[in-house]
Amino acid sequence: MIRLRTIDDICPCIALLEQVHAADQYPAYWPKDPQTWLVHRREVRAWVAEQDGSIVGHIAIHDAQGDQALSIWQSLTKRAADQLGVVARLLVGPDTRGQGLGKQLLSAAVEDIHLRGQLPVLDVAEKNTSAVALYDKSKWRRLANCEVTTPTDDPLPVIVYAGPEPPSADSSHFA
Repeated sequence: MIRLRTIDDICPCIALLEQVHAADQYPAYWPKDPQTWLVHRREVRAWVAEQDGSIVGHIAIHDAQGDQALSIWQSLTKRAADQLGVVARLLVGPDTRGQGLGKQLLSAAVEDIHLRGQLPVLDVAEKNTSAVALYDKSKWRRLANCEVTTPTDDPLPVIVYAGPEPPSADSSHFA
């Protein structure tokens, strides 16, 4: 079941984050404060996937303003920051992969972004091949490959994506 995240879900989501980080090195660095990383200051909304009373997945939407990839998204989509919704913090537990949970979580986030009249965008580390495969299968458009800087000042190669246009949107925004 996919549902909105509640305050009671934070600790189980941090435990999920630990599992995902151990399995995939996502995030690329272990955050000093996992709760602040998970519940980011730019967060707009977040969901969890729940199975048998356990949190097995997570996704959030962030405001694009202040994101390292913002200038790339703006340049390649011809959209202002307030016209973009950032898909972030997608986690699916290693033991529950292959059940379509990532796709369900992604669909929930995209639907919400579309309801706001925004274009969904994201960036993903090139090394996270499972996530890259999900976005490619979900017909997200690869906009660019670039590097972002992690909090440890290490460069991280990422792929910058744009998701499906809102249903009533004119797709002529793309160059």
